Amino acid sequence: MKTHGSGASFAYWRAPGLPGVDFAEGRGAVATTEAPHFHAEGQMVLLVEGERLVERESRQHRLGDGELIWIAPNAVHTSRAMDGKAGGRAHFLHAYLPPRLLRRLSPRRPVDTVRRLAPPSGIAATQLLGELRSTASEAAALAALQALFALEPTADAQPDAVLTDAVARARDWWRCISPSR
Repeated sequence: MKTHGSGASFAYWRAPGLPGVDFAEGRGAVATTEAPHFHAEGQMVLLVEGERLVERESRQHRLGDGELIWIAPNAVHTSRAMDGKAGGRAHFLHAYLPPRLLRRLSPRRPVDTVRRLAPPSGIAATQLLGELRSTASEAAALAALQALFALEPTADAQPDAVLTDAVARARDWWRCISPSR
């Protein structure tokens, strides 16, 4: 975890029960200002508390307490403090969800606009984050992730979808570097 001078922190981490899913979490007056970029994964951005600015496909979205936004795979975006500096205090979470896992978590694509969650208070969000960080159970980690991002579960979940996605990505990468195979 990187600590910034003002006691702010920013860290990338993985949930033990969800191999292949990355998280980025910031607390305090974090001044992460990124160049516009994209990911192969879908990204959920949840603002647990404070304010944050997300620019997606050249549109600015101001997030406040308990709001989230979905960023589709390959969508150009950036996220930063409201003033572009470390002026505001916030607690935010980014979850990078491989498409196959996302299909397990929700039968429909998440809503593309900013939406407010039914108030999981900061305390509830902190408890769900604690569950994600500590459980090795895939079922418990998926339940915490669904609750945290208010995703609708799907009935046809397959237990090895995360692993299958990682294996498929590795296989595709191998084919790119070894065209004769």
